[in-house]
Amino acid sequence: MSNDPRHDDWLETYKSLITLSTEGFKFCALANGGAAVAILAYLGNVVGKEFAPPDMSCPMASFLAGLVFCGATMLFAYFNQLSRLNRLSRREDPSKDWRLWIAIVLFISSLSAFAFGSWKAVVAFQQFTPNTSVERDRPTAAPSGALRSSAAPSAPHVKR
Repeated sequence: MSNDPRHDDWLETYKSLITLSTEGFKFCALANGGAAVAILAYLGNVVGKEFAPPDMSCPMASFLAGLVFCGATMLFAYFNQLSRLNRLSRREDPSKDWRLWIAIVLFISSLSAFAFGSWKAVVAFQQFTPNTSVERDRPTAAPSGALRSSAAPSAPHVKR
């Protein structure tokens, strides 16, 4: 560290920005990837049940697009940092690089894809009404007393 407090403050701020962007990448990847896995787990759980699950193709596509945007963001951010490092080594102005703006747009796109996919999933679940439950169907499916007649007779030595 130098003796200049402004330089030290600038350096620590820059390091914290790198840390925050790394955490942002992790959030986008975890949110979109976690949502996609949750949808797959839900669909795997309802396969073979007596009702058709809600259509989750749009939310799934949105979460997968969010993951692609997140990966592209990381790629552009890496090349931006590499370009900055090369410019600094040549003693050029490192602040002007178009890759940073592309990375920002892709990052916002990843967050937007997560928000859109979440909204579409909520709408799909709100519109989804499964078949009526077994308890509500039971009176019409088995009239009163009908189940008793199919029961096996009790043993002769048991008192009723």
